Amino acid sequence: GVIWLAPHWGISGVVAGTLLGAGLHLLARIIGLRGKFFRYRPRLTWDQHYKRFLKLMTPKMLQHPLEEMTFLGFTVIASTLTAGSIVVMNFARNFQVMPVNTLGVTLALAVFPQLSRLGTIGHGKEFHQELNFAIRTTVLVSLLAAGFLWLLRNLIIGLLLGGGAFGSAAISATAATL
Repeated sequence: GVIWLAPHWGISGVVAGTLLGAGLHLLARIIGLRGKFFRYRPRLTWDQHYKRFLKLMTPKMLQHPLEEMTFLGFTVIASTLTAGSIVVMNFARNFQVMPVNTLGVTLALAVFPQLSRLGTIGHGKEFHQELNFAIRTTVLVSLLAAGFLWLLRNLIIGLLLGGGAFGSAAISATAATL
């Protein structure tokens, strides 16, 4: 769509190309499922596994709204400050979560399968050793990432956001907020 249709149709060409690509992908999936259709009937049983699932899920469900409400509170406070404060706060938050999104997710993907396996087979001692290693590694990597981000915040923000209307004052304000 971008290469062949956009020069003639503009942004509509990009949309048409995206829809055409998605349709062709769906067609390939349907062809691959030919002769393998099945009937799925959803059912909900209140057994021990479902109750355990809900028990494990509850803390994360409660944490999500708290995080969003905290961010809403920061947005309300920033809206009472000078013009551009909300933008500065949003950019600073994006930089703040960058190490979590890259390093934290990577560490979680690396350690959780092993912890799950050890917990399932009942190796308590090895589980606790692996958990302690994961916690120490997470704290160390988090502290290093936070220190790195704090030391180089002006440089990083200037390289990634600086220029145009985002001048040195905006870079300094974002770095200070971060």
